[in-house]
Amino acid sequence: MDKAVQNKAIELRKRHKIKLADNIVLATALTHDLMLLTLDDGLQRKFDKEILSAKKH
Repeated sequence: MDKAVQNKAIELRKRHKIKLADNIVLATALTHDLMLLTLDDGLQRKFDKEILSAKKH
């Protein structure tokens, strides 16, 4: 994990109570401007603008 992803993960963890694995994946996607596809409804609701639900596609 690079420093930018680490910093984003720390920021997300402070603002949102999400699991470590989800946090790292989301921080990576946001830092590197990647689309994140998920089946996790909770994560989808919290970050609906940042990630895409796999159920819709």
